[in-house]
Amino acid sequence: MTTEIRTLTTDEWALLRDLRFASLREAPDAFTSTVEREEGYPPEVWQLRTGTAAVAFVAGDPVGIAGWHRPPEEDHAELVGMWVQPAHRGTGVALRLVEFVVASTADDDLVLHVRPGNARARALYERAGFVPDGTDADRAEGVTLLRMRHRAEGPGRLGT
Repeated sequence: MTTEIRTLTTDEWALLRDLRFASLREAPDAFTSTVEREEGYPPEVWQLRTGTAAVAFVAGDPVGIAGWHRPPEEDHAELVGMWVQPAHRGTGVALRLVEFVVASTADDDLVLHVRPGNARARALYERAGFVPDGTDADRAEGVTLLRMRHRAEGPGRLGT
């Protein structure tokens, strides 16, 4: 089956929203947000996210998502909201999504946060060249998250 990874246009904002809600419903323990928190976001918020969200399509159907942003006053970009439908896990879709985000943030170190007990996600990120880089507390959820970093230059960076 053909897999396509791309960002969405602002006209496709509802697709982004629906994928995000599907991810939060299917894997609530993997995220530090909830559908209830995000369902009140206006269309403008989702439209802004379309340019920094990669969507995986298999045979034309959306099956996964990963986003990125650059936090204010930080020296890195962050990979956020990574999710693939259960039926497509283990097929390479997740790795392709991560590689798309790595390529899209090529001038920045890329950081992500993962729950320490999520061994499958951790293994995926390590395959993509991320290394553990400490821990951070998520104040909203009161949990400690493992921080992983992918360097903008050097070994393991795509395209180098």
